[in-house]
Amino acid sequence: MSGRPAWVLRRGELATLLFVWSLAAWSTFTSAGEPHLPGEAALHDVAQRLEPALRAPAEVVTVVLVDDESLARLGERWPLDRKTWARFLEVVTPLAPTAVLVDAWFESPAPRAEADLALDLADLLRDGPLGEQDEAARLATALEKRAVSLDPDRRLAAAIAAAPPTVLGVSCVPPAADVANHAPPELRALDVARPAGSLRCARLSANHAGLALAAAGQAGLSVEPDADGVVRRYPYVFSHGDDVFPSMALAACRLRRGAEAGGRHCIEAALAADGARPGLHFRDLSAPRTVRFSDVVEAGADADEAAPTALAEAIRGRLVFVGVSAQGTLDRIRTPLGDDVPGVYLHAAAAAALLDGRLLRVDSPEARQLAWLGLGLLVLLGLATSRTESVPLLLAGGAATAAVYGALCLAAFRDGHWPAMVPTLGGLTLFTGVRVGFSLRRATDARRQARAIRHAFQHYVSPAVVETLVRDPDRLRLGGERRRITAFFSDIQGFTSIAEQMQPPELVGLLNEVLGTMTECLLSEGGNIDKYIGDAIVGMFGAPLDQPEHAAAACRGALRCQKALDEMRPALARRGLPEVHVRIGLNTGEALVGNMGSSRRFEYTMIGDAVNLAARLEGINSQYGTRILVGEETALAAGEGLVFRELDAVRPKGKKVPVRIFELVGLRDEVPAARLDELTRFARGLAAYRSQAFALAADLFAPLAEAGDPAAAVFLERTRAYLAAPPPETWDAVYTLTTK
Repeated sequence: MSGRPAWVLRRGELATLLFVWSLAAWSTFTSAGEPHLPGEAALHDVAQRLEPALRAPAEVVTVVLVDDESLARLGERWPLDRKTWARFLEVVTPLAPTAVLVDAWFESPAPRAEADLALDLADLLRDGPLGEQDEAARLATALEKRAVSLDPDRRLAAAIAAAPPTVLGVSCVPPAADVANHAPPELRALDVARPAGSLRCARLSANHAGLALAAAGQAGLSVEPDADGVVRRYPYVFSHGDDVFPSMALAACRLRRGAEAGGRHCIEAALAADGARPGLHFRDLSAPRTVRFSDVVEAGADADEAAPTALAEAIRGRLVFVGVSAQGTLDRIRTPLGDDVPGVYLHAAAAAALLDGRLLRVDSPEARQLAWLGLGLLVLLGLATSRTESVPLLLAGGAATAAVYGALCLAAFRDGHWPAMVPTLGGLTLFTGVRVGFSLRRATDARRQARAIRHAFQHYVSPAVVETLVRDPDRLRLGGERRRITAFFSDIQGFTSIAEQMQPPELVGLLNEVLGTMTECLLSEGGNIDKYIGDAIVGMFGAPLDQPEHAAAACRGALRCQKALDEMRPALARRGLPEVHVRIGLNTGEALVGNMGSSRRFEYTMIGDAVNLAARLEGINSQYGTRILVGEETALAAGEGLVFRELDAVRPKGKKVPVRIFELVGLRDEVPAARLDELTRFARGLAAYRSQAFALAADLFAPLAEAGDPAAAVFLERTRAYLAAPPPETWDAVYTLTTK
């Protein structure tokens, strides 16, 4: 994404980010107050497990359990005999608990056969022949008192009335399970409007009037698990028709607060938290003080003995919740911390949470703000990773953002807020996955494109150029640019004659060997092959990559080619192959370079007068017997490290403007002193020739020509011709070429 600002995403990623953000925002908005999204419950449970188990304050809650051992020691089965309940309350009453909350209800009167028999006998005594005797009257009165003690409900009612405030349970049947019934008059409703999300009951299983009137109140025991069967939220109220009634935990809070204002505070706090149905910070089972039911009952076996100190400390001044955990009693629930939790622990935990003010609220400003902050993190992730294509960095960025949001959510969870986690975490996962998918796809396309580029160009351009094209394939699009380059043209001298002497397979092998050797020489100097035309090579220096010293590089490449061919010729001769000589033309100037052709097939090439002159210079070599000719711009730009000989000023065929041409002799460090002396004498001869001192020029060119300098021989012939027939007065010392 080079050249793009950091905040600009590719259109695909931007569309994905907008889609994911919109989906997450919609999910966040619709989940406010009710975390119904898939996966939200699982994240809630993880947060519960990561949070240290909360312990109920020591002075608040005690749980009394009717467990299997209690039933065995008392010799009973569940439900317990009401006399046993009465004995329990009779033992607990002197220990002065704040309140007793019974996780059970007594809907029907208990059997009272013994009590009825005693009453019948009392009636017989009063109505019989002995009814007027004092002894019979006393016996009848004693039987009536005995009947009271033998009536389980009367004894339990008396124990409830004498005990600290005692609350009995009420079972709520959901609307779909049964037809509606009327709430019993003993069930006192709260003076509040029904919350929209309250637990609604069509049928109530309450306590019969004799016990209900003796109790301090009746309260709901029913809870509503989530779809997966796990209880995560607690209904502090339930409704029957238009009436609203307290749950066991709310009743406990009101009794604990005592005064009317304190009780009202409990109601207001419960109703303000998610419509009286907030989530709970679940306590570990070891958190509240727990006492075995049989220990309490047995402590009252001997009325002359005081209750054990430990038992007294566990009950005095506390909210005592009494429930059952014995196997087969079905009073078991699933919570985030366990799958087999006695239901009484839920009421105890809910009461402690309400008293502590540690309710877990979904519909709170803090929870909503954190959810929107998560959506902001999603946008930041998109911006922060907009310029990277690294899959590890994308995954690390997504994971880090999720970890930050998770940590914030966990902190909010511990502070009593249940933010919507799935929209943000799901959005982070989805966006990161899409970004990784895009990156992998682009990486695959880039590798495929890179292989195609390397395959297409590795034999024609330098490795540096190949890698540049791989990194920036945009350079392969159709189009061109004007830039200063050095064009290279070469041709094998007398190739037609060579071809006539050889069989096609041998000719192709020789041609591949020569062109391959020259190609390596050019590529080693940073040149690029434009094309092969039969035995000719067309190349360029300075494009497509910038090459500040392209003229010098082209000259060195040409010298490398000639040196390599010099070294190759003896080997060719030993194999019976003809000698190969190559002519090279170089010229520097501005040209149009780029990909030219059609959308289906194009090539990177060069066009312009500077290119055409390089091609002409290659052919002009044959006129002067030279191997490398360069234009004036090339000679000037190549620098001091190379040796050139100004050869002539010529007017190529079809051109009006003359050009100065130079022979590339070699690297300055490699040209012998004798050769430099010859070049000096040639320069003096050329100066005399141009000043029309033809006799002096002939004297200077003659020894050079005799020494084997073909260019000097050409000028010696010209000077002698001009000595015989002087040129006209308009002569400008420019030689007009009649062939290309």
